[in-house]
Amino acid sequence: MYRSLWIDPAGNVLVKLSAFAKNGDLSHTANFSDYARVGEGLLLPQKIVLGQTASPRMTLRYTDLQQIGDDTVFTLPVPEGIKPVSLD
Repeated sequence: MYRSLWIDPAGNVLVKLSAFAKNGDLSHTANFSDYARVGEGLLLPQKIVLGQTASPRMTLRYTDLQQIGDDTVFTLPVPEGIKPVSLD
């Protein structure tokens, strides 16, 4: 599989990702837009549109973007019956 990244040189942000099969046919795309500044200079897309050649598109919208400052903010509880394995 081959990929093509489209970068907006004015804002230095990712605009589009296209993935191609080995034969060169377009497999799927992702379009990124509506960038918002989060924290100190971090730009994140508020809208991502995913699509495949023969399928309907799916649009993801983020309305409450926040920069996570430390690991404790995003710590999720381990589900019951699951034994965690450290990857460090």
